[in-house]
Amino acid sequence: MNSETMDCAKDKSPKIRIDSAMLDAQVATLQKSSVALSVLSGTPDIVFILNKERQIVFANQVLLNLIAADNLSLIRGKLPGEALFCVNALSAPGCGANPACQFCGAVNAIRNAVSSGI
Repeated sequence: MNSETMDCAKDKSPKIRIDSAMLDAQVATLQKSSVALSVLSGTPDIVFILNKERQIVFANQVLLNLIAADNLSLIRGKLPGEALFCVNALSAPGCGANPACQFCGAVNAIRNAVSSGI
């Protein structure tokens, strides 16, 4: 695994990003669940699925349209704030580690889901 360390004492987010081969394997596993992907793709709401490192593994077309991305490969492996062009995520030390992130509802919801094993 490749790791990118983010130095922020208050950050409780994972510090590792998996390599692209492992990410491809996660995507392939997810694609085997065609019923779930159909439901997630068909919802009118923004949907994305993250791995335990908080990297995007799946995003529906609603999210891709919002960020003007032609396909998932443009955001696959990115952290949510990076994909959504969050100003705090795009500056050092990055998504989930910037001091402003402690007030971000998305980061806090993701952290709670990861820590509770959801």
